[in-house]
Amino acid sequence: GAENLYVQLYAYNPKRDASGEMNLTSQPEILRGDASLASGAPEPMRGTPAAGPVPHISRIRLPRLEPGDYVLRVTVTDRNASAMVARSVGFTVD
Repeated sequence: GAENLYVQLYAYNPKRDASGEMNLTSQPEILRGDASLASGAPEPMRGTPAAGPVPHISRIRLPRLEPGDYVLRVTVTDRNASAMVARSVGFTVD
């Protein structure tokens, strides 16, 4: 059966609108070289009114991965700030 990869991440300093709400989404993707093998749907990140980092757990369904090197890339979009940031980490399947 299909397997899932769960990624925990934190967004720091999201921009809040006049009512104090933030508008963040997170999207994970699995890459091999320049090819995208799988991507999760953009998910809203829910935060609290308190200051501090916004935690989020994202899930991506994994395709069957052959042995080799891959990259997990997570993109967070802050619509209030019209900004996007992506972070990547490599991993190997034996």
